Amino acid sequence: MTLEEFREEKKFSYNDLAHFFGINGITPGTNVYRYCKSQRIPNVKMMEVIKTKTEGKVTPNDIYEAAWKKNI
Repeated sequence: MTLEEFREEKKFSYNDLAHFFGINGITPGTNVYRYCKSQRIPNVKMMEVIKTKTEGKVTPNDIYEAAWKKNI
């Protein structure tokens, strides 16, 4: 499952998803938007948070595969 599919399934806004993952800062929703749209790959620590918080529905492999498909 992609991160975007998870977000849509849970009916989260990008800001909601950022808070769900514990992302803070000036524009947390923008960071999550970039992860969801494969514009940015999360670092290893954030990938572990994503995998844990989604209960394994979104894995690092899913994130890399979405980015790979986008760039073909």
